[in-house]
Amino acid sequence: RKKDSPVFNAGDALLLLDQGGGSLEVSYFLPGEKKRWNVHSFDDLGSVALRDRFFSLGSVKKKKLHNDIERKQERLIQYISKRLELWDGYPVLHGRKVHVYAMGSLASLMLRGNSYDIHNRQITKKFMLGKIKYNKRMLRKHYHSVSELYKVMQDEQMGRSNQMKSVSQRLLLTSGLPAYVGVLKRFQADAMQMCGYGLRYGVFIRLYEQDAQDLGMPPIHNHSG
Repeated sequence: RKKDSPVFNAGDALLLLDQGGGSLEVSYFLPGEKKRWNVHSFDDLGSVALRDRFFSLGSVKKKKLHNDIERKQERLIQYISKRLELWDGYPVLHGRKVHVYAMGSLASLMLRGNSYDIHNRQITKKFMLGKIKYNKRMLRKHYHSVSELYKVMQDEQMGRSNQMKSVSQRLLLTSGLPAYVGVLKRFQADAMQMCGYGLRYGVFIRLYEQDAQDLGMPPIHNHSG
């Protein structure tokens, strides 16, 4: 076993956060109890879904308040917090040590690396909050309204912008990362370990192997290469 691989004790839980553009899936697995697992999907907490909900022309009303970038960012975080508060949060995990893993395209953007480079890297809440704060500051430094941001994003999509870092990327980071931070707070965790590849498949392969044995089916063989 690699030295940075986790050590699971009896009763520990594995929590996987998988954020895509449209949704955020939060699943758990108990390594000591192979048949105990569950997946919950937040269909509106994906990075793109959150960005479009709060930073599109459709989100802007006539009142100046609704067009203010800082106010929109505050409302986004409030929205995520409310969504997580209404969720029971897997009562079976209460009192257990939870090992948190995360995957998703936003991780590669945050760490500026490919799946291989980011695999097994530990990301703390403090690190993500720093990323959010920095990108918020850069957006507010150059743009004064959601309408202005939206116009720049349109220019980027049409290939009319050559900025060093796109407005769309900064908005994805400030929109999507608060969901990761919110889930960590929900489970009283300080950090998550990035999983660039393999984890979600490994969990369900183990589940399948146990079911296969019960049914008298052939086991899954590992392949290398």
